[in-house]
Amino acid sequence: MNGKGSRCVRGLLGLGLLGILVGCGADLGVLHPDTLLFNGKIVTVDEDFSIAEAVAIKDGRFVAVGSNSQIRSLAGDRTEMVDLEGRTVLP
Repeated sequence: MNGKGSRCVRGLLGLGLLGILVGCGADLGVLHPDTLLFNGKIVTVDEDFSIAEAVAIKDGRFVAVGSNSQIRSLAGDRTEMVDLEGRTVLP
């Protein structure tokens, strides 16, 4: 496939993926949370009271929890980064 056709196919695949994400209800705003808390002990208060390392906050709500690397990858240019230095966070 030539360069022009290859770019077209990649563009269409990208649009298709975006359509799938939007159609499945993916919250693309999570990609740019207001605040990230990392290097902590986040008590999730789920059935198992799991402990996570980091949390993403958008509009005052926890929108994602996970490892430091997972959550830090969501940061945008305006995201406030807060190093918890091992402290505990309860929702």
